[in-house]
Amino acid sequence: QKHARATRVDVHLTQSSDVLVICVTDNGAGVENENSSAGYGLLGLRERVALLGGTLTAAPRAQSGFELRVELPLTQTGANA
Repeated sequence: QKHARATRVDVHLTQSSDVLVICVTDNGAGVENENSSAGYGLLGLRERVALLGGTLTAAPRAQSGFELRVELPLTQTGANA
């Protein structure tokens, strides 16, 4: 809660045959600028998701709060890949 100042956080996971979607929402104030503090924050998270072939979006919600959404491709590993 370093940035969110939230009293409620919801995490939803959905999976299709080829994509895992992680959606995190809160009722907090959000972040003004993803580069506003020390550390890697959203920029670092976005880079890590991209290394896995995924996408990350993060933005204030229309009514209040903040939403972070990650979409990761599901790939088969092992002998059948």
